[in-house]
Amino acid sequence: MIYPGHDYLTNNLSFTLDREPDNQTASELMKQLEGSHDPESPLVTDLKKEKEINTFFRLQNPMIISRLKDTFSDMTENPSPKEVFLKLRELRNSW
Repeated sequence: MIYPGHDYLTNNLSFTLDREPDNQTASELMKQLEGSHDPESPLVTDLKKEKEINTFFRLQNPMIISRLKDTFSDMTENPSPKEVFLKLRELRNSW
């Protein structure tokens, strides 16, 4: 189980869907949370769920890589997970 120390879930889901618009699991969770999400009661997840909805656990996803290449022209043809992570982090820092 993953117990968040703070709650940025809806913002994180927005980021995931911006990078990976076809992520059905993230989209469905975002719809569930609309209007009913209480940041004072953060959603407890597990590693399986995080791997489905958290962009930072999906570093080899072709859609994420493609969208990053649209944003960062300096990315290599076949970026390493580290390169993908660093570019995602750069975007997320100002999200």
